[in-house]
Amino acid sequence: MALRAHMHLRGKSFQMRAVYPNGESEILLDIPKFDFNWQPYYYLETPKSVPRGTRIESTGYFDNSPIILLIPTRRPPCFGVRRRGTR
Repeated sequence: MALRAHMHLRGKSFQMRAVYPNGESEILLDIPKFDFNWQPYYYLETPKSVPRGTRIESTGYFDNSPIILLIPTRRPPCFGVRRRGTR
């Protein structure tokens, strides 16, 4: 399993966790200080098998402070979640 934290210049921190069918969860990737210049794939030290029905949840935090908002973007600085099957 490879994990990739992809955020743009406003990215501050990022986390991925596995939520198992029994309700337990486990952090797979934790980047407390995201750096835009360092966005490789991350590979688990020990390969992990997950049971059917496991969800991988990603949480990213962005810096929308006034100085950061001066960074040019192609889109307005609004962020949301798109769930599978919707557009």
